[in-house]
Amino acid sequence: ENFRSGVMDKLKIGYAALSAINPKLIYAAISGFGQTGPDRTRAGYDGRIQAMSGIMSITGHPEMGPVRAGFAACDMLSGMTGAFAIASALFQPTHTGRGQFVDIAMLDATLSFLSPQVADYTIAGHKQYQFGNQAVSRNATANLFKAGAGEHAGHILLAVNNEKQHRALMLALDRADALDDPRFADRFSRIENTVALREVIETALATDSPRIWEDRLNAAGAPAASIWRIEDVIEHRQVKARDVLQTVETEFGPMRMVGSGFHLAHGGGRLDTAPPAAGADTDAVLAEAGFSAADIAGWRGTGVI
Repeated sequence: ENFRSGVMDKLKIGYAALSAINPKLIYAAISGFGQTGPDRTRAGYDGRIQAMSGIMSITGHPEMGPVRAGFAACDMLSGMTGAFAIASALFQPTHTGRGQFVDIAMLDATLSFLSPQVADYTIAGHKQYQFGNQAVSRNATANLFKAGAGEHAGHILLAVNNEKQHRALMLALDRADALDDPRFADRFSRIENTVALREVIETALATDSPRIWEDRLNAAGAPAASIWRIEDVIEHRQVKARDVLQTVETEFGPMRMVGSGFHLAHGGGRLDTAPPAAGADTDAVLAEAGFSAADIAGWRGTGVI
């Protein structure tokens, strides 16, 4: 359930009431701030948690101000945390014969995904800040660069993070001379001379489109990716080869949706059906609970269901 702390108890369907009926019940409650603490009754929304957790303070460029992620990041990762917690709790009855109450707070879950940044401050004392598209490694060649010119102008993200990859990058850019430049001799000197190195890289990248450079650099051993839109990446050869999007039949016709995100060697993990329409399974669930067809029809006739 996804209500604020205490709401389900007021409705008399909280964990205490339901576990009294079924002691092996696994009951998960996902809320903004959890079931304890001074803010437990406050509503949680993705934007609010992005702002409060620190995500927005480290996203984007300093001159832009705080930037929200382009998707409901906190909603999604809270759901993933909840799924993992529920899967873990399913083992509880096998050891104790009892169920479990799973308390997931969106703020907690988000901070757990930010654990490297949190630890960098709590252990090393490094305050976090916005650093644009630069990688957390701070490598000068792990960043976003301009590529192409005119109608082919765009950007490419380089993920060049070691000496072998750096050499591959310079050779692919036809700038072998830069390998002998003392300003770019090692990782630390390249960081110190980031502006000069960027000029070398972007001058070379201007000669072709981002997509052409993406293929060329990856083939040479320098990890890179142009900027793909959603409508493009779902047609990518790798996405198709992995069957990431799957088509299921619905009462509204076939629908193409993202699958589970993982593969299992011995079956499972695929979409068998689309999410049911509101109320589609009501009759079946009530019948399984022991109510007669007449009862269900009567409730439907009076608008109860």
